[in-house]
Amino acid sequence: MKRHRLTLPALLLIATAAAGSTLEATFDRTFDVRPGSLFALSNTNGRITIRAWDQPRIRVHAVKRVESRDPDAAKKALAELRIEPTVSADGVKINTIYPRKNDGGFFDWLAGSNVSMNVQYEVTVPRSTNLTLDNTNGSIEVSDVYGSHRVETTNGHI
Repeated sequence: MKRHRLTLPALLLIATAAAGSTLEATFDRTFDVRPGSLFALSNTNGRITIRAWDQPRIRVHAVKRVESRDPDAAKKALAELRIEPTVSADGVKINTIYPRKNDGGFFDWLAGSNVSMNVQYEVTVPRSTNLTLDNTNGSIEVSDVYGSHRVETTNGHI
């Protein structure tokens, strides 16, 4: 009999954990650049894919994704998750700003206020672009770009 009493709360906890909100927003910008310009990108969670083309511009397409069991927490996090471009004569720098999270760990998860966030980047650059890429949790893929590269990731692969 005790076995059935423990099973119901466990099932309710799993069902509650499965329900929630997933929100997405896209960022699409194109920047005109000179040959040999720098493209720098800093991100914390999410894949970065860089491809080359034969145009004198950088196209940045990003998808911001936020998940939480608390819809209000998800909306707030999506509004605070920012992509900040800086354009100069040297090139384009993109900084991904993640909102500060409460780090209550298991208790946030149990209360439903835990928020998971990531930004996936797909960037197209001129072939001769110099790259500086920094990512913490996610892979980095670079194809057909022949400029200098400084590429770092902590929990991912290059």
